[in-house]
Amino acid sequence: MAKATQPAAPAAPVWTVIKSAKAPKISARASGLLHYEVGKNDEERYALRITANDTGGLFSKHWLSLDDILALLDLLKDAPFKSVALKALFVRGSANNHGFLAAILRAEKLLIAAEPDSPFHLAGLS
Repeated sequence: MAKATQPAAPAAPVWTVIKSAKAPKISARASGLLHYEVGKNDEERYALRITANDTGGLFSKHWLSLDDILALLDLLKDAPFKSVALKALFVRGSANNHGFLAAILRAEKLLIAAEPDSPFHLAGLS
């Protein structure tokens, strides 16, 4: 009896890093910086990923599609929201992911603080 073959899984996109940067953490109690990269693939799509945390703490290093990030921010644009709303972008991983991503999105001006020293964000794009 012949074995059934499984269809090949689609190849993961290959990302070329076009920017490496650092972002301050949001919490006043936190120290150190978050390091991240912005990448572009051969289909002209963009993504970002967290690459390091100066003071330790776990995070996921996988690429997050900018299209997915912008789609979620579009859904959240009408009211202030906490970082936990970004959790939907992560399949699994650390509890730090969404807070670290919020700090990076603030550094990239995709989010702004709802008020000074506030844990709430507003989508920065209009």
